Amino acid sequence: MAKLTKTCPTCLHEYPRAEFFHKGGTGSRRSTCGDCNKRYHRAWRQRRREERIARFPSRILRERRRQGAFKLVEMMVRAHGGVEQLATEWHMAFEEARKRRPGSAEVMRNYRAILALGTAVYEATRQHPEPAVSRPSIQQMSDAELEQALDDAIARIVGQCQDDAELEDDLTPAAPEADPAEDAGPS
Repeated sequence: MAKLTKTCPTCLHEYPRAEFFHKGGTGSRRSTCGDCNKRYHRAWRQRRREERIARFPSRILRERRRQGAFKLVEMMVRAHGGVEQLATEWHMAFEEARKRRPGSAEVMRNYRAILALGTAVYEATRQHPEPAVSRPSIQQMSDAELEQALDDAIARIVGQCQDDAELEDDLTPAAPEADPAEDAGPS
């Protein structure tokens, strides 16, 4: 009769043989139990993420075109689950490198990559500024549009005047109120 349990070589616990089969119905067995297998794969994915982050500054610096750098950043953002997650992981890797070997080539590469990204963003926004909101001139407005613009301007001015009056009321010291008992006089 076959043994119904197996010992995991990693954690040395004894589990039923069913714990050692791959999920998905392939029928093949793995050597470690399910919990140890999950821990191994989580650590493997974490190492891959850390390696990708470690290569990120070098890859940015190798990009000759601004568009290539932007595509690389977009790919990394998707791979790491968002801008905040990427920034957090990059910052952690950067701080770890600064503590481990301050002033090393790895640290300088991170600084240069940040500067390169900042420069690329600056150049991109400088070349394509936000379009200015243009208002039509008075000559181009219809009577209804002109009337609406005047009403809006008057409402803005009146609103500002009311705000100023309220502010003035708030800043003016209030006169002490008379006590009704004093006004009544002697009884």
